[in-house]
Amino acid sequence: MPSVVPSWEAIVAKKQADQQAAIAKLGWPEVDVSPKVLNVKSVPLVGALSAEEIEITDQSVGTLLAKLASGEWKAEQVVGSFCRRAIIAHKLTNCLTETFFDKALARARALDEEFAKTGKPTGPLHICWMGWPSCQDERRGRRLPPQAGCRHLRPHQRSPGPSFARHTAPSDEADPRSPQSLMSGETVNNLYGRTVNPHNRALTCGGSSGGEGALVAMKGSPIGIGSDIGGSIRYVVCALFPAGLSLTLAYAPAIPRSMPSAFCGIYGFRPSYNRVPYGGSSNSLEGFEAVPSVLGPMSTSLDGLKTFFKAVIDAEPWRADPLALHMPWNESAYQLAEHGGGKEPLCFGFMWDDGEVRLYFADGNVEIQKQCDLSGEPNLSKLLAATTEPPHLSTYEYWQLCLERRNFVRDQLVAWEATKELTGTGRPIDGLIVPPAPYPAFCHGDSQYIYYTGLGNINDYPTSVFPVTKVDPAVDVQAAPHEFRHPFDKENYERYEPEVLRDAPIGLQCMGRKGEDEAILKMTEICAQALAALAPQA
Repeated sequence: MPSVVPSWEAIVAKKQADQQAAIAKLGWPEVDVSPKVLNVKSVPLVGALSAEEIEITDQSVGTLLAKLASGEWKAEQVVGSFCRRAIIAHKLTNCLTETFFDKALARARALDEEFAKTGKPTGPLHICWMGWPSCQDERRGRRLPPQAGCRHLRPHQRSPGPSFARHTAPSDEADPRSPQSLMSGETVNNLYGRTVNPHNRALTCGGSSGGEGALVAMKGSPIGIGSDIGGSIRYVVCALFPAGLSLTLAYAPAIPRSMPSAFCGIYGFRPSYNRVPYGGSSNSLEGFEAVPSVLGPMSTSLDGLKTFFKAVIDAEPWRADPLALHMPWNESAYQLAEHGGGKEPLCFGFMWDDGEVRLYFADGNVEIQKQCDLSGEPNLSKLLAATTEPPHLSTYEYWQLCLERRNFVRDQLVAWEATKELTGTGRPIDGLIVPPAPYPAFCHGDSQYIYYTGLGNINDYPTSVFPVTKVDPAVDVQAAPHEFRHPFDKENYERYEPEVLRDAPIGLQCMGRKGEDEAILKMTEICAQALAALAPQA
């Protein structure tokens, strides 16, 4: 008798029931918020969380590490606080898929016991909440199937990520949500539905790391891990992952990217290719080498980006992943040795327009449709912002696109070097300041042109995202009618409604040359300090 394969609808129902049961074990904090309330960032937590839990989860990554290292706070105390706040985040934004609170708490207790014996933290991050506290569904454990927002599941190998993760921060609380195929600017899939933006629930949180973005923005996790192939750390959302489990990359509702970070008002970092290990991960579009995906951190605090990245690099991931670059942490680069050494002003270029990106869908979306066909679930390709189905390219045509990319990258290098004649510093520009999108977060189901983040992926520029401001209808009125340079420019202008976009975060990207990851982290700190100095004093 052949085995009966359950329908994708039945699997979805079971996954959702399992999720609810897992959360119920820890208990649902009482947070009664009307669906009409759009900004849930300001929802009072008194009563839902204790004063201690609120204090813990409101801290920066650096403060958390210091208090854990001194023994002032216990790992179990910190992990439990973030678990409960993650549940609140999920209740208000639908940002989680899998939750592993019990495993995270068990690992935290083990760390506390070890600390009591030695008086020393375990690894550079020590505490459970930071292991892989939250990570996109793409990076899953060997005992947990990757989903990539798709119902179809398959066997997968162990990723080297967990082995170094256990030396840095061996714990995960939950798995944030990601969109179908991880190639969308919005986080919605057939498994768990839609994740919303905590600043304005009528808007998207971005994608594909949208679940991570929403979770981190709600302070349900101090650091999240997301993937980025076109801005997913900079423009997406995420969730928490289990303690002590190995992780692999899969399509889940939460991976950090530029768009999610920008849309959710948090910090994000897209490293250069292969600085952070990715091998053994499950992914859609596997074998796609022209513009590979990368992993990077998302955090409510700027120090969280450096803390995560340095901990990963110091764990020497090249000893476990053959594709990981043998490139230790570069302190001189972080101190801006090639950019004036911190003693001279930095000079940034500003990008106002972008070009056209075609490499992402060179297969005509065949791989994404193939994964959907395996389960029979509908393809949510309308979220990919493509108005027409891209053609399937021949091998030769694909090679020509790769050659075109190579020529483009070469021309970009020449143009960057030529800025030496304009900067007045004797150096080319130190970095690029680029908008992550030509708009704030958009309304659900209204995905638009999203490729402002693609410049970093095409050129392999290490890129950070940092929050700048929020939409204020009283200030950010629509500009006067003017001449439009492109049909999309006019369409974007006409779509802008300040009241609809109220409280939507607005961020910027800081891009640097390939391999200058440490320098970009430092430049982002300088940009954030400059913005803080301009902010009105309370």
